[in-house]
Amino acid sequence: MRGGGITQNGVLCLDFGTAFAKAAYCHFDDSAHAHPIALEIGSQGHADNKFLIPSEVFIGNETLYIGARARQHLLEEDFGMRESLRSFKTILSARDLEAILESKLPPKYDPGRTLTYRAVFVLNLAYLMSLARQSIRQLYPDAYERIREFRYVFPHWVESEHDTRLRLISELFVAAVAISDQEDEDILNGALPIERVPEMLATGPGSPHLEQSRTVGAVFEPAAALFAYFPDGIPEGVDAVVSLDIGAGTTDLAHFRIDHPSSTFELIPGTCRSISVAGDALDAAVINMIVEDSRLSLTPARKKVAWKRLSAIVRELKKTLLADTFLELRFGRQDVRFKSDDLYDQVDFKSAVSEMKTAVWSVLDRIRAETRTAKHISVFVSGWGANYPFLNDLVLKTMHAGKPHAVERLRHEFPAWGNAGSEDMFLQLSTAVGGAGVGPKLVTRFHGSPV
Repeated sequence: MRGGGITQNGVLCLDFGTAFAKAAYCHFDDSAHAHPIALEIGSQGHADNKFLIPSEVFIGNETLYIGARARQHLLEEDFGMRESLRSFKTILSARDLEAILESKLPPKYDPGRTLTYRAVFVLNLAYLMSLARQSIRQLYPDAYERIREFRYVFPHWVESEHDTRLRLISELFVAAVAISDQEDEDILNGALPIERVPEMLATGPGSPHLEQSRTVGAVFEPAAALFAYFPDGIPEGVDAVVSLDIGAGTTDLAHFRIDHPSSTFELIPGTCRSISVAGDALDAAVINMIVEDSRLSLTPARKKVAWKRLSAIVRELKKTLLADTFLELRFGRQDVRFKSDDLYDQVDFKSAVSEMKTAVWSVLDRIRAETRTAKHISVFVSGWGANYPFLNDLVLKTMHAGKPHAVERLRHEFPAWGNAGSEDMFLQLSTAVGGAGVGPKLVTRFHGSPV
């Protein structure tokens, strides 16, 4: 597939991410078979990981930094209490999104209060599109111009607000496409002089819609992840699947009915749930355990520095603590060892785990009630938290409780076409890859305009 031209129209899917943004491209062959591939936007954006871009914007004194540049400047320079804006996915899932987009950023992000959330979101989206464009061109030189649908994956299923939210996010895409199409070097480099922001935003299109031949679509994260692992259908004998996607900011669940013999799956909207308890709460507990350790005796100023530094690597620290018996860190000349039991003994970690278990239990119990007629139910767990042992145990116990179903964890082969290099990496990329490849029945579009 690499290096050749293609003739089919394509799809670009973005996962804004709570911690990291991801992207995938997909084209379809003459049999409508999907060929999705994760894009190396991290390489284009000079990030630590070739597939991941930090989902951050930092407003400096004279420059607006995006992605890896935002994280770099926040870590390397002293801006007092100023913070980078993160968690774009979570903000875009908030209620009253229209009012939020038009409001000014708080002083902790923008001391001069000159920029709106809409402005920052459009510039961040234009940046991601620019990185995706460069990555796609390295794979297929003529493919970006043939994209006919832009998609994003979303958490927080709120059906009553769906059409309004799609309209607002479609408008962000339209404005971002207009800026990205200028192929501006400042945007591509993730460092835009603040004085140029009004000029960039004025690049917007004459119409709030994309050209008629292009659309904007949304895919619910559990559906995207499920497709990424099973592009050719669910294994025979499974009547229903509960898909659980655990991210940094949200945990999202959905129930799918399986149609045999085609092995295709149908999303049951009444069973879609989202909870705002996920990996971020566990990350905070890990960092707090370290910086508050009495052996280090950190001053308030050093604790602040430690928080910044540890935030950049906390997911690797958490993974080590949950999988191994100990973690050893060096602070200056001092080596400090932490055991996994130390983490489980932390009050805030216990509280986060308990809250997550309670939320997942209540949601799964409702979904389980919808599967009374299914004889064989499978549970699929994806996302960064897919390997949390306490959640895997909880899922299976909940699905088994009081029901005669045959319940098991849905196993899969690591998809070689995912190009992620490792299953651990693909866990993080699955929503973007699956979102690009799913069929039209699992894509929601805004129907109130020609977008």
